[in-house]
Amino acid sequence: MTQPPKQCRRSGITLLELVGVFAIGSLILAISTNVIVNMLRMENQTREQVVQVESVSRLTDQFRQDIRGAREVQLSDPLSNRLLINQETEQQIEYALVGRSLVRTEKRGDQRISREGFRLPRDTRVIWERVENNGRTYFRMRFSPERRFAMIVVAEQELIPIVAVTDGKVEP
Repeated sequence: MTQPPKQCRRSGITLLELVGVFAIGSLILAISTNVIVNMLRMENQTREQVVQVESVSRLTDQFRQDIRGAREVQLSDPLSNRLLINQETEQQIEYALVGRSLVRTEKRGDQRISREGFRLPRDTRVIWERVENNGRTYFRMRFSPERRFAMIVVAEQELIPIVAVTDGKVEP
């Protein structure tokens, strides 16, 4: 009697198993890459927001100081992106929107003493307003489109007290 030939099972993998492993590995790699890219994008957005908030905070402090020492504030028109502050020390301070930054330039005569930029969000415009109410002069700096910050500075005869409003909260 003849015996049927023995099938010998070779060790190894089939092509179908190999393709399946590659597909699963590719899927895991794609998901991991997507997660890393999204995390990097969120980190960049967070960093930019922190820079903008710090910049607006510095701008608020600097603007408050400039108004306190002001002798005269010149506002050409409400939609102008420029504000000129003449100080008691004969210095002139100009705020102007240049690109994405609000630039503060301090001059004495024709000589520039300092120049500082405050970074703002994209497509932001500054609107300067002057309002007279109950013997007080209010200088308001608004950002358009409305973002998370706005600033109001209140000035009386000696241009004090100063009040800033940020996020709807009054700050001394």
